[in-house]
Amino acid sequence: MNNDETMEISITGIIAVCLAKLKYIICIPLALAIIIMGAYFAYVKVRGNEDSAYAQWNSPDNPARIELALLKSQYDKMDKDISSGPLMKIDPNNASQYVMKYEIAAEDIEQIPVILKSYTDRFDNVDLHELLSSSYTNDQIRQVIYASGEDSLLTVSVFGDDESYVSYLSSVINDQFYSFQTDINEVYRHSLNGIASVSVLDSPNVELMKKQQELVNSKNSIADAVAKQESTINNSKPRHSIMWYAKYGIVLFIVFAFIAVVYYVFRMLLDSSYTLEEAVRAPFIGSYGKVNPIVKFITHERIFDSVEKSNAFIQEKLKYMARDNKNVLFLSTRSIKSDIKNDLASVAGSLKFNAVFIENARLSSDLPEALSNDSVVIICEELFTTQLREIKELVAIVNQSGKTAHGCIATV
Repeated sequence: MNNDETMEISITGIIAVCLAKLKYIICIPLALAIIIMGAYFAYVKVRGNEDSAYAQWNSPDNPARIELALLKSQYDKMDKDISSGPLMKIDPNNASQYVMKYEIAAEDIEQIPVILKSYTDRFDNVDLHELLSSSYTNDQIRQVIYASGEDSLLTVSVFGDDESYVSYLSSVINDQFYSFQTDINEVYRHSLNGIASVSVLDSPNVELMKKQQELVNSKNSIADAVAKQESTINNSKPRHSIMWYAKYGIVLFIVFAFIAVVYYVFRMLLDSSYTLEEAVRAPFIGSYGKVNPIVKFITHERIFDSVEKSNAFIQEKLKYMARDNKNVLFLSTRSIKSDIKNDLASVAGSLKFNAVFIENARLSSDLPEALSNDSVVIICEELFTTQLREIKELVAIVNQSGKTAHGCIATV
C-alpha cells in the first residue's frame, strides 16, 4: 500500500472521534448530575436551618405555647367549676335568697371605693367550707354568694336551695364581714352599719341567673382565647424556604424530563424511516430534512446531508419505478411542507413526469378520482408527528382501489 494512501491516527485522535460520537450521551447525564448534586447540598444546608426553626417552634419553652397551656388550664378549671360546682346546681327560680346591705361611712369620702374593694377582696379569699364544716358536711355546702359595692353601699346576696341553710350561712357571713372591719380600720378609718337584711324565698332570682351566665360567658371567653392562641401558633409556623421549593421543582423537572426523553426515544424508534417503510410495505426512496445526531445515532436514520443529494436519490428511484407511467401521485395523511412539494415537483419535472399531491388524503374527496388514474403511488409522511395507524389506514384505502404504494418518502 502506498504511504500516500495511508493515514496514521494517534490515540488522542481515536479518543476524540469516540467522544465526538458520544458527546451528547455523556454531556446530558453529566449536566443533570451536577444540577442534582448542587441542589442536594443546597437543600441539606437549608433543611438544617428549617429543622432548627421547627424544633424551636415545637419546643414546650416557646412563650406562645406556655401561654396556650395556661389558658387551657384555666379553661379546664372553669369547666370543672361549671360541671361540678354548686352555682349551676341551684335552680334560680326555686332558690332561697338572703340579701344583706351595709353602709360604709368614712372621714375621707374618696377612700370609700377602696374600702369597698378591700371588703370584697377579703371575702373572695375566705374558705367558706372551713367556716361551715363544723355544722355542715361538704355535700350540704352548696351556695352562691354575690358581693358587690356601689357608692357607699356594700351588698351581699346569699343563694341556696334550703331556707334554714341560707339563714345560717347569712349569719356566718355577717359575722365575717364585721371581723374584716377590725383589720381594715387599721388602714382606713370607717364604720360598717347594717341597714337592711331581707329574706326572699321561692322567687325568680335575676342575680343568680346573672351569676350563672357570667360563669358561662367566662368559660366561652377563655375558649375563644385558646382558639386565638392556637391560631397564633399555627400562623407562626416556619415557612418553607425558596430552596425547599427549588429542590422539589428540580426533582419534578428531572422526572418530567426523563419521561419526555423516554417518550422521545420511543417516538424515534417507532417513527423512523424504517418503521415507515414497514408500515407502507413499500421501499424507502428518500427523505428530506435534518435529524438530531442523537436521533440519527439511535435509529440509524437515512437522512442526506443536503437537499441536492435527497433530490438525486429520489430521482434515481422514481426513474425505475415510474418507467412508462407519466403520473406520480404523492399521498400524505397530513399536509406537506411547500418547499418539499416544490422539490418533489422539480424532481418529477426533470423526469418529464406529472406530479400530483393530495394532502390529508384519508379525508380528501379527490383521492378516489386520483387513484383511478394510471399513476405511481408514493406515500410521503413526516416523521415524529404522524401516527402509524393513520398511515396504515391510507395504505388500506390505496390497496382497496386496486393500487399499490410503490415507495415511501420520509420528511422531518
